[in-house]
Amino acid sequence: MKRNESSKMKELISRNKHLLLMLNKGELVEGKVIHKGKSFLVLDLGQLGTGIIYKYELRQSRDMLKEINVGDTISAVIVEPENEDGYIELSLRQASIKQSWKELLEKKEKNEEITGKVIQANKGGLIVKLNDLLGFLPLSQMSMRTHKEVNDLRQLLNKQIKVKVIEINEKQNRVILSERT
Repeated sequence: MKRNESSKMKELISRNKHLLLMLNKGELVEGKVIHKGKSFLVLDLGQLGTGIIYKYELRQSRDMLKEINVGDTISAVIVEPENEDGYIELSLRQASIKQSWKELLEKKEKNEEITGKVIQANKGGLIVKLNDLLGFLPLSQMSMRTHKEVNDLRQLLNKQIKVKVIEINEKQNRVILSERT
């Protein structure tokens, strides 16, 4: 590399060093899919650089991956700001979970219902799958209609129900639901 090119490269790195500092693990970013392979997905993150989602991450997001095409803009979470290949390592699964927390928080703030699938029943209530998260619907928060129609809570397994979020705490991974209006 010529001396002039070397100084230009140093200047460019120096000017854009703040971009590297802006990248934090767990941060949600958006990028345009520029390559879709069997073992990885490459995203153009604009000024932030190039992101990559590896095979082990793609396996966890198989259903999402079917919907993604080159040219699509998608969200992902930063797993590693810069890996050994110089890419920003990303996670689709973590982005989906982060989006689910955001959606549930918005539903709670607006006091809106959300539809979930009952995946488990116990003496205390139901475990309901809401997108990528699980919530607990205590027996005390079930509607009178549900109490009358269902003798055994296991009858609700795999059924879709409408609930409201009454308590949410992402740090404790806690979502409490209610059927009551």
